[in-house]
Amino acid sequence: MADECAIVKGARFKVAFCVGKEVRETEGCYMGMAAMGTETALVFETSEGISFINCSDISAMVQTCAAPEEPKKKSDDRALYG
Repeated sequence: MADECAIVKGARFKVAFCVGKEVRETEGCYMGMAAMGTETALVFETSEGISFINCSDISAMVQTCAAPEEPKKKSDDRALYG
């Protein structure tokens, strides 16, 4: 639906996050979520490598590029009798 917002695998984001009192930014492709100890992290592929950023440390995210659309699968609606 066009009126729904979601963080989708493959979309590119600019992420602002806190490290202590310092705010840092990175940009990368969203890959998914992961557990880091007792925390949940969002995983991004960046130019520096794979980044795991704790959800509680993220202060802002800006989507810079939408995820590529996956090709639609052909439906196999043929009747098979055996």
